[in-house]
Amino acid sequence: MEINSVAIGTFIEPELVEKIRLEFPQLHVVYEPKILPAPRYKCDHYAPSRDLSDAEIKKWLEATSGVDAYFDFDWYNPEEMFARNPSLKWIQATKCSPSQCREHFDGSWTHEKKCFQSKYVPDFTRRTI
Repeated sequence: MEINSVAIGTFIEPELVEKIRLEFPQLHVVYEPKILPAPRYKCDHYAPSRDLSDAEIKKWLEATSGVDAYFDFDWYNPEEMFARNPSLKWIQATKCSPSQCREHFDGSWTHEKKCFQSKYVPDFTRRTI
């Protein structure tokens, strides 16, 4: 599976994002920490969304349109991730089983869409995190 672009859908430390960019310069990485929900504590994957302007939401949607992979779920209306991103091939989530994805995405799941954790990860996540 070829992954050319990834959107980071949750706050992670900027040095980890930089490490991904340095190790995989061919990978287009979308990371917008000022738009992502602000973490309340380290590893907070359920932070409430920020109060964003329409322009900031538009910037996020345009930046993430057409990405091949997500690191965690898209915080902005995750139920529409696949509808907004038909080329989406992979979601690297902190906790996700295929059955959880089917329930979460309400019918937009297909056998081509991948949602795994642990050892089944693209090279860029396995080598950097």
